[in-house]
Amino acid sequence: MEEVREVRRLVETHGRLGAIARHEDRRLVEIVAAYGSD
Repeated sequence: MEEVREVRRLVETHGRLGAIARHEDRRLVEIVAAYGSD
């Protein structure tokens, strides 16, 4: 769950593509970006 929060912060800060570039699990970034913040 902590990893999801970390990815959500990356997406909010850098956007989807920026988060993908900064995180090794692209699939998780795509999922978090698709669902947005809750």
